[in-house]
Amino acid sequence: MVSIFGCTGITSLKGFEYIEKLNMDYCDRVTSIEPLIRVKELSMRHCDLINDVSPVKECIKLDISHTKITDVSMLRKLEKVILTGLEKVTFNVLRHDIVYLR
Repeated sequence: MVSIFGCTGITSLKGFEYIEKLNMDYCDRVTSIEPLIRVKELSMRHCDLINDVSPVKECIKLDISHTKITDVSMLRKLEKVILTGLEKVTFNVLRHDIVYLR
């Protein structure tokens, strides 16, 4: 697990291509997660500038709480998603996704 929690000086994730588990909560200047093509677990709470999670196709666990992410339907391997503080998220219903609301 690599953690860059709260690193407000980081603007790019270039160099993180081989990371499989990343906590980047509160990294509020990052605009793209495109380099994270191998990530399996990603926590990106309060990363307000990221709008697209499609690059992390290998992700199985994702925390997008308090972000502007609205669509996770392209993440076919996703097993667990945490989405506190979001108003709307699109899932792929053809996959028979199960969403538990607490």
